[in-house]
Amino acid sequence: MSSAVRLITSRGDLRQDVCGLLRRMSLTDNGVASLAVRYAMNAISYLYLRRSDEAMLHQMRAVSALQGAIDRIQDPRCRAQAIAASLLLSLYEVLCPGGQTTVWSVHFDGCMTIVKSSYQGLQVNEGEHATLLDWVFYHNVLYKFSLQHWQRRTPEMAAIAQRDMRISRIVSTSHFVTIHSTLGCSLELLEYLSRSINLVKDRDDPDYLSKRHSHAIYDLERNIRDIDQQLCSGIDREDYHVAGSRKRYLTVSRMYQLAVLIYLDRVVRGSFAESRLSRASAEEAFGLLRDLGSCERPFIMVMLALQAENDSDRLLILSTLKNAIHERPLSNLTSTERIIRRIWAQHDLHGSAQADALKILNTVISTNEIPPSFT
Repeated sequence: MSSAVRLITSRGDLRQDVCGLLRRMSLTDNGVASLAVRYAMNAISYLYLRRSDEAMLHQMRAVSALQGAIDRIQDPRCRAQAIAASLLLSLYEVLCPGGQTTVWSVHFDGCMTIVKSSYQGLQVNEGEHATLLDWVFYHNVLYKFSLQHWQRRTPEMAAIAQRDMRISRIVSTSHFVTIHSTLGCSLELLEYLSRSINLVKDRDDPDYLSKRHSHAIYDLERNIRDIDQQLCSGIDREDYHVAGSRKRYLTVSRMYQLAVLIYLDRVVRGSFAESRLSRASAEEAFGLLRDLGSCERPFIMVMLALQAENDSDRLLILSTLKNAIHERPLSNLTSTERIIRRIWAQHDLHGSAQADALKILNTVISTNEIPPSFT
């Protein structure tokens, strides 16, 4: 059961492994909250096995159990399980070939509603609740990115895209600045990405590159440049981490930082590919990617695709994606590859040098029937 879910989540160390947390939640007891998590995990597992009828059956059972769990939402353990089940069900809709946009948004909106009502005004330190919130925040920011550029969004989806989960107010400062392996970066950097998305404006918006808008972009760029993402304690202990974790954590988190800078410069500010900031960020990121050999972070790969101007850069992206897909076959990486190829088709059609990255992302992402996942 947990092996299939492991394939849809990013790498995690033994102390903060989302998959381990979900497995424990699903086997706590036979109450409705545990069953909701268990059935949702089973549904995803059956998707992996290409047994669509069983997947749908367990998805329906998960929804039924979740409804029962919501009636008992005052219990903290039940609340956490309901959050996990809601997020798993939204992932199911993204992964399922017949997934529905409205169902996806309902589950994710429900997840965020429970989070807001449960943790607002509270301080969450290390532990299972922090791990769960990290995972939810990661999905929240990257779903927000997807919805921002998916031009077929409903008013309900627009509301989700505009909702901020101020994770810095919930977790401790040390937790906020630490690189978390299941995220690929720190929560602080994800919050900066969320703020960048908030600054996206249509090119005909009167406020686009106004004095206030330009100052906000400049201040955010400075914050992203100056961020100091910290390694977690015990990084060199191989009973907690596989060999090479230190290098991988630092490399991926730096690539995330560079990708967010590219997004801020190309998409928010509207700079062209030749921009000094975007070009320098891409050159460093391509060097890191070449050394890493595999990258399972769709957002990073999409931002680099915007800067891939020659065949060698494109081949590098495709080869590293191929390696990542081999590691996580049940994931959104195959759809990420399709998105990247469409970006390049737009580049080849209009010329990459003067292409507007915002228009390209809007066009490419909106071709999907449901908002694509970049987690």
